[in-house]
Amino acid sequence: MKPAIRVLVSVIPLLVIGFATNSASANTDIQSSSLLAPPSEANEDCVDLTLMAGLARIAEASPSLIKIVEGQQLADCQVFEEEIQVSEEQTQVSEEKTKSLVRWSNGESAKIGRIWYYPNGLTAKYWSGSVWHYPNGETARSKSDWYYPNGQTAKYGSGWHYPDGNCSSEEDLRSWACSILGEEHCEAVLSQVEDADDLWQEMAIMELSWHAYVKSNSLRRP
Repeated sequence: MKPAIRVLVSVIPLLVIGFATNSASANTDIQSSSLLAPPSEANEDCVDLTLMAGLARIAEASPSLIKIVEGQQLADCQVFEEEIQVSEEQTQVSEEKTKSLVRWSNGESAKIGRIWYYPNGLTAKYWSGSVWHYPNGETARSKSDWYYPNGQTAKYGSGWHYPDGNCSSEEDLRSWACSILGEEHCEAVLSQVEDADDLWQEMAIMELSWHAYVKSNSLRRP
């Protein structure tokens, strides 16, 4: 039997912390259905799509691109949760449902081998997984180091930085971002990654700090 080519299912509107391209300020609305970290035993596609969705939000990608990636993220991660509950007789059906995505709904390649592409055609992840990019082409993560969409270092080793390049600590960066975005919003984000791996906690802090930077339009450290 030829392998099934799975195309994006109907997109569910899941815009968590969305931006319009070239927006003047950050939209800090958040929904309880947001998935900022994958299930603890998630498969590779679910993990990769969760990372891509976060990077798309941080980089102020177009709302349509964010919806496409987040819609597929939800589909893959929900399918995974269903998969671990099925009986042995249903295993084959489950495997058919979890075939790797080949193309996005707009016709662009989504994945070739282990290389991921965004719906705008730009590379998200190389095969090794050690380098990730934003949808604008900037490097987002290299090994364990993080970078903001403007090219500035966010985290290098154990040290953190503001989006303007100035050094910070994780605690000071989080406090500064929350002072701009509001404690309620920060709690809604950070509570979702409280028990997650460091990668998801770090990306949440970076997302908050970048949104705070965009919202304030100029960085004012406390």
